[in-house]
Amino acid sequence: MSIQTIETTETEFGYTVVIFDGDEDDLSWVYKLQDENPRHKLIYVALRGTHDKYLYPDRFLVENYHVDMKSHFLYNDLFTQEDIHEYLTQKCLEFARSGRRLFIEEYEFTAGQDFYDYTK
Repeated sequence: MSIQTIETTETEFGYTVVIFDGDEDDLSWVYKLQDENPRHKLIYVALRGTHDKYLYPDRFLVENYHVDMKSHFLYNDLFTQEDIHEYLTQKCLEFARSGRRLFIEEYEFTAGQDFYDYTK
């Protein structure tokens, strides 16, 4: 996914939604947006999660924003960029209206037990 900054189309809210990978070395452009916008009008989406301590933690769409969102997208059958963008837009608008944030379950894949074929 590419780094992008989008603004919601609903002018009644006027939020600045900042979507970024989250693992970038240089987030100075996000800090600049943070300085230029009122805190309550920012929404951050770190697609791969971030541990950045300088961004407002209460302005992330995802409550546990250090988690990668990839498994969440797959779980919700979001495979294309268009589907992901539409989903994020919907969730950001919901966050703007109600303050409701996402919580992404942390899941670590472990190989299951060998399958035993009972037909033999």
